[in-house]
Amino acid sequence: MKDVDSLVMRVVHWTIPLLTIGIFAVDLLTPVGIAVSILYVVPLLLTVFRSKEQESLYFCGLATGLLWLGLFLKPPGSSLLYGVLNRTLGTLVLWILALGLIRFRRLQHESVQAERDLMSERVERAHAEGLMMEAQQARYYADREAVRAGVGRKEAEGQLLVAQLRLESIIESAMDAIITVDEDQRVVLFNHAAEQMFGCSTQAAIGQPLDRFLPTRFRDAHRHHVQGFGQSGVTSRKMGHLGTVMGLRSTGEEFPIEAAISHIAVEHQKYYTVILRDITERKQAEIVLKETTERWQLLMQYAPAALAMLDRDLRYLAVSQRWMSDYRLEGQSLIGKSHYEVFPEIPERWKIVHQRGLAGEVVRCEEDRFVRQDGTEQWLQWEVRPWYTIGGAVGGLVFFTEDITERKRGEEALHESQRQLTTLISNIPGFVYRCRNDRDWTFEYLSEGVSDLTGYTVQEYLVQRSISYGDNTHPGDRERVWQEIQAAVAQRRPYETTYRILTRAGEVKSVWERGEGIYAMDGGLNYLEGFVTDITERKRAEHLLRQSEERYRRLIAISPYAILVNRGDRILFANDQAIKLFGAVKADEILGRSVMDLFHPDYHPAIRERIHELVEGRAQVPT
Repeated sequence: MKDVDSLVMRVVHWTIPLLTIGIFAVDLLTPVGIAVSILYVVPLLLTVFRSKEQESLYFCGLATGLLWLGLFLKPPGSSLLYGVLNRTLGTLVLWILALGLIRFRRLQHESVQAERDLMSERVERAHAEGLMMEAQQARYYADREAVRAGVGRKEAEGQLLVAQLRLESIIESAMDAIITVDEDQRVVLFNHAAEQMFGCSTQAAIGQPLDRFLPTRFRDAHRHHVQGFGQSGVTSRKMGHLGTVMGLRSTGEEFPIEAAISHIAVEHQKYYTVILRDITERKQAEIVLKETTERWQLLMQYAPAALAMLDRDLRYLAVSQRWMSDYRLEGQSLIGKSHYEVFPEIPERWKIVHQRGLAGEVVRCEEDRFVRQDGTEQWLQWEVRPWYTIGGAVGGLVFFTEDITERKRGEEALHESQRQLTTLISNIPGFVYRCRNDRDWTFEYLSEGVSDLTGYTVQEYLVQRSISYGDNTHPGDRERVWQEIQAAVAQRRPYETTYRILTRAGEVKSVWERGEGIYAMDGGLNYLEGFVTDITERKRAEHLLRQSEERYRRLIAISPYAILVNRGDRILFANDQAIKLFGAVKADEILGRSVMDLFHPDYHPAIRERIHELVEGRAQVPT
């Protein structure tokens, strides 16, 4: 192949000048107007095969000079203008083509260099043991084939030298440490990566025992292991076959490494080659990963929420203890089981949610009813969230759930209690309130009963604020009511008061109010709460009763008959006629005494019988 390339280069070397001279001669023999100059493109294209890209520029400059020289050497003619135009265009074409060829060669060179770099990277990543064996075999077979083919000794040595240089380049550029030792386990090869790994130069390592790079406690065992490997009949062992081995840097620091080993016999001398990889960072990463995994498992297990992590097939990867207790799964092993196997009663709508989660969507619900297989009911607050692999794909789902059954029952009980309270309040002949402690008694809450009492709606008091309860209070009672309530608040005691109000219709009503202050943690008054009821009819009844009693007293006082009122054989009232009849001066002399004290003992049985008949309603009262 090299001979062919050499022949091509020689042909091109002589063709370019010959073509150039020929084209120049043709140009001189042709009329001025003929564009012979374009023929210079042919030798220009041949410069691609020359070794230097600048040669295209050199030739382009030469061709340009010959073009214009030919114009001046020709005899003048009528086509001189066309000759100038042709040579101008030819010059532009030649220079554009030359620059294009240079650009092409540079791109080609960059492409070749990129392929070389890629190949070099692939070579470095290849198994160093295999490369070394291949190189050794290549050198051996190259030598043998060269001899068999009758190739001269000098050329065979050249090929061997190239193979050796290639091998040395591979070894020195390898990212893993490569060390070769002889049968005495003394270092004969120590590459650049080994220098960096152990902090020891090649000059210092050559001839040293391999034990130097191992901790003392491992040296005897390692020496016997290498000897045993050489006698085992196995030529190589892959990286990691021996597990983790400890290395020793020149600073005395121990570090973990993985090792591959091979051996080969050269001229009855056995050599061992070890390829070492520093796995310190990987071990540290494994420790960090283990600690992170343990913390994550602890977090999952003891999280104060029901958590479950599942794969794409919805099989359990991890669950929290809260998950097990909330769903009464204690004692079961869920890892690896299907979610639908554990919960066969899952509704179809949840399965749709799971598919949405596997598509990358986060789905949540504040409250949802879940009927278990045994018929029990649970209320849940849940969230379904996808988790992702390192590659960015959805790896599965994480379930966050909270059993809100007790809260839901409490809310239902509270709702029922509020309903009952609302019903009770709405049937009370009055209204319940919460108000500020100001002279307007500004309401914060008000029951519907206020409309029946005052004629104004709840909206007018709370929303529109077009009327205040202070306006409803009768002017004659406002100050008294204010003072009474303020005194109670100051003493932190409930208050009771009666007063008059003015309704929308202008009617005056009497009300009875009871309430107390509601205080903050710091002791400040927040607001007043209480109840107001209509006592207008009671006030009227009391007024009528007082009038009736007054008339009754006046009637008894002027009666011509002696009248006594007694209870339990004790006199409670005696009119003036009775006082006179029994010889008393004033009523106190009779009140509190027994009726029998006023009569002769002979009449006592008859009087008792008469009183008994009156009590039982058998006696006729004279009218």
